[in-house]
Parts: sequence; C-alpha cells; structure tokens
Amino acid sequence: MALLNGFLTVLVADDYDKPAWLPLQLFEVEDSSLPGHWEFAAGEAGMPSPESGELICGGRWGYSEVVHSDTHYYDLEERDSEALRVFNEERSRSSRG
Repeated sequence: MALLNGFLTVLVADDYDKPAWLPLQLFEVEDSSLPGHWEFAAGEAGMPSPESGELICGGRWGYSEVVHSDTHYYDLEERDSEALRVFNEERSRSSRG
C-alpha cells in the first residue's frame, strides 16, 4: 500500500496476473489485518505519477522491496523478471498467512 498524493493505493495482481497499483476505492476490504512481515516507511520520495511525473508519497506499507526500493516500483512496471519473482513470492507468502 502507498499513500500517494493523499490517496491510498494498493499493489495487486491485475486481471492478467501482473502487478498494478490501483486506488483502494476500487475494492471492498474484507480482512483488515496486515501480514506480520510487512514494513512501513513514512514520507519517502518515490513512485512518480504517470500523469505529472511528480509524486508526494506520505508512506508505504508492504514487503521490504516495495517499501524501501524506488527501483522495485519501476522494475514491476517494466515487468523485470526479478521484480516479478519477488512480487509473486510475496503474494504467495502473504496468502499463506
């Protein structure tokens, strides 16, 4: 999850099973618990919006790479094989509880 320009976005697998950042408003939250291994970083510079290139990131929650590495975001967008491997590994880990 990321607080970007005042809106909460979530990293999910899209209809093609690829990572996508989407606004939380598109979803109904059924389970509000967070995985125990998730981390948080406040106020980090990060992922620029495609529209303006400017971004105000209030914070990020999630697995280590998505929280601490701006390049991981870009690598997911570019469908880099290592970034996709990490994303899918974390999806599997989170679904196991």
